[in-house]
Amino acid sequence: MTVFTAQDSGICINAEDLLLRLKTLAEVNGFTVENYSDNIISGNTRGKRLHLSKSGKYYNFCGVSGEAPTNDSGADTDYATYSLQSLSCNISTAFNVANNWYRNTGASSANTDAQDQATIRSIQVANNSNYWIYISTKAIIVITKFNSINYSILFAGELNNYSSTDSIFITTASSETYDNYYSTEGILRNRRPFASQNATNQTTFILNNINLDTTLTRLHENHYSSVTTNNYPKFTLDTAAGTGLITRSDNTFNGTSLLFPIEYYKKDTTTADMYPIGQVDNVFIVNMKNHQPETLFNIGTNQYIVFPFNKKYTPHAYNNEGYGLGIAIKIGE
Repeated sequence: MTVFTAQDSGICINAEDLLLRLKTLAEVNGFTVENYSDNIISGNTRGKRLHLSKSGKYYNFCGVSGEAPTNDSGADTDYATYSLQSLSCNISTAFNVANNWYRNTGASSANTDAQDQATIRSIQVANNSNYWIYISTKAIIVITKFNSINYSILFAGELNNYSSTDSIFITTASSETYDNYYSTEGILRNRRPFASQNATNQTTFILNNINLDTTLTRLHENHYSSVTTNNYPKFTLDTAAGTGLITRSDNTFNGTSLLFPIEYYKKDTTTADMYPIGQVDNVFIVNMKNHQPETLFNIGTNQYIVFPFNKKYTPHAYNNEGYGLGIAIKIGE
């Protein structure tokens, strides 16, 4: 288990500045900087690109202000209209500086995986955004607070896998990206990071072609939503109606919440059963009812910091973009 002991927080000038701060922290904490340079698309500079590697895993980032970072033909008009900034990420198994920042081995040239899902994940940034960066030996988390109430969360790293033969590499964020460019619509919908990889809410991308271990306990089809690749157990996250386990997990007496592991499942296409493949290391889903954003809490000797999906809703409710949930990051033990 790897705690997120490398930390940085403060106010960034813009998305490019946030990218530089990420580079600085990653470089002194065991990541190799493969490239840090202007992001050139069709002969035009579109922000900065950063490529990090560790243990054969490649983390590809782009920070851009005022226009889409990836669109080959130029800026996305919606993006320019909203004057948004983004920090975007995808993951790969190799790096070549001659490629566009998002087109490296393992992230196909069409920018989609086998399920035709975009591989880029993005978070929103603004001028003078609050930010938090957390780095462990296996993962990177970047969080922004891009206005007075709204948060955006990005995670890239390895799962604690359940099969010794697989190394599972994922990226997830508050927005997915479609059609080879950063989509403002995904940001404006404030989707949940760590959500399922499927056609309607694809905020998670899993790079690896994972071999199922069918000796592990499976989920019956009634316990998960219909997805192509992976999902949370349905009985855990039925939160819109207030029926899921997480909606019932707050503890008024001690002002905290249960820590729910973020566990991914893969579907056996023959039997339609879902088998667990791994979980995110030291990041948990929490009910935000008794938590305030950016605050610390302890369980025993372990310390966690809490951030909401989208924002903290007052009064607390489950029928919103964030489902009344957030994440707790283990930063000390």
